Amino acid sequence: RAQVKGLPFDLTFDWGKERWTGFCALTKIPFTEHAEANSRIFSASLDRITPEKGYVQSNCRFVLLGINTLKNDGTDASIYFIAEALLKHRALQ
Repeated sequence: RAQVKGLPFDLTFDWGKERWTGFCALTKIPFTEHAEANSRIFSASLDRITPEKGYVQSNCRFVLLGINTLKNDGTDASIYFIAEALLKHRALQ
């Protein structure tokens, strides 16, 4: 993907092993297998903190696929803005 998009890439297997905790870097929710969660939103996804900086060690982290999908090409601030609005306006059922 980095090559196709013309983005820098310096991730290594060792970097991944060192960074992997089994939990989302932003929510601390544990990653689960697709079958266990019955949904892919709880599986691991590699996030580029600043999308245009590429897949470099200083710019990547493991997050929930649901978080990365929500973020898309946005920022952490945009995710928090949406999360706050969701909590403020959620319907308690």
